Amino acid sequence: PAQRMAALRPINKVSTGHTACIHDIAHDYYGKRLATCSSDKSIRVFDKDENDEWKLTSQWSAHKSVIWRVEWAHPEFGQLLASCSDDRHVIIWAEKESTKHTGGGESQVKFQSVATLVDFQKAVTCMHFAPSHLGLQLATCCNDGRLRLHKGDPTNLNMWTVVGEFEPDGTGFGSYVNCVSWNKS
Repeated sequence: PAQRMAALRPINKVSTGHTACIHDIAHDYYGKRLATCSSDKSIRVFDKDENDEWKLTSQWSAHKSVIWRVEWAHPEFGQLLASCSDDRHVIIWAEKESTKHTGGGESQVKFQSVATLVDFQKAVTCMHFAPSHLGLQLATCCNDGRLRLHKGDPTNLNMWTVVGEFEPDGTGFGSYVNCVSWNKS
């Protein structure tokens, strides 16, 4: 039992620098990158370095309120990250190709907003990208009791349309939907 417990302990701690509660941590497809989001309204991205240590490579103020989730798209669509918030928005972020060198000679990766989805009447609590074989799609759920399916144009990332919306039985405007996911197969 003691050996098993030792195996479950974290090997490394990651100092995120967030100043409030962290609500989500998402690894990218390859497990070499992770994103965090927080009540401090910021997103931080970490990359694994050559020593297998997580290094902060990007941070920015992302929303006007609490950020509930971050999610990486499949890498065939580029380095895309989505975030959802109490501010009733989902923002799609894309990594910019240019980097800014910091004083220590390290480069800082930059993400820019390429689309803001504003189809929500209340807080957006969760979102999840579809498996890549279904194309660039993002399912969202909201505290208005509705689930929405957005489709993005991989050749023009600012173009997103709502292709489906439904309200599960037993929900309504006063109801909450807290989580949505896809079957990965």
